[in-house]
Amino acid sequence: MSGGESELPRLLTAAETAAPVEAVDAVAEDLRRRLGATKVSFLIVDLTGRPVAWLSTTDAS
Repeated sequence: MSGGESELPRLLTAAETAAPVEAVDAVAEDLRRRLGATKVSFLIVDLTGRPVAWLSTTDAS
């Protein structure tokens, strides 16, 4: 992973400029490329650690 913090503003801008329903996909795609992953997904948990939602996954194109 290169760039670290310097890429965070670009990542946040991508999320902010995407349509609301596409924001998670925009962040997932950016992370997939930066980390060289084949899939990225987000598991949202509450304050006790219990799963609340499993958000979008993106596959390598």
